[in-house]
Amino acid sequence: MTTHFSTAIPEMLFWESYSHLWKNSSHPSAFQSPHFIEFLFNHEKDSLLTYTCYRDKELIGVASFFTNGEKNSIS
Repeated sequence: MTTHFSTAIPEMLFWESYSHLWKNSSHPSAFQSPHFIEFLFNHEKDSLLTYTCYRDKELIGVASFFTNGEKNSIS
C-alpha cells in the first residue's frame, strides 16, 4: 500500500483513478462525484491538502482537507 499527501491540484491520472473508484463504490453520491470534487479542489486550490491511498497502483481511498488560512490548521 502506498499513501501520499499533496497540496497540489491532482493531475489527470488521479481523476481517472478517482472516477473508477467512485463508479465502483457501493453508494456513489453526487456530492462525491469526480466533477463536483474537481470543482471543489479548483475552488479551494490555495488551501487544499489531499491524502491518497493506492494498492498495487489502484486508488482505494482519498481524503481531502481544506485549511482555514492559518498555518498548521485543518478544517
